[in-house]
Amino acid sequence: MTDENPGKKVANQYERNYDYTKYWDNRDYENAAEHIAIRRLLKGNRYSKAADIGGGFGRLCLLLRSFANEVTLAEPAATQLEAAKEGARRH
Repeated sequence: MTDENPGKKVANQYERNYDYTKYWDNRDYENAAEHIAIRRLLKGNRYSKAADIGGGFGRLCLLLRSFANEVTLAEPAATQLEAAKEGARRH
C-alpha cells in the first residue's frame, strides 16, 4: 500500500508470491536499453570477476558473463535467488 493511494497495491519483489520475472514481460525496450548502456560502459573490456548487486533473478548476469570470467549475483530476496537458479539451469 502507498500513503498517497492507500487502496493501491505496489509490486514488491520481496513479497513471497510476487513473480518479478513477469515484471519484465513486454519491457523489451527497457531491457535492451540497459544492455546497450552496459555494453557502452564496459567498452568490450574483459574482467576476471563481476558482481550484479541486487540483481533480482539474474536478468543481467548472462550479459555480464560476456565481459567477465566469473559473475556473482548478490540478491537479498530468497525468491529472486530461486528464480535465478532456475534460469541458470535453463541456460
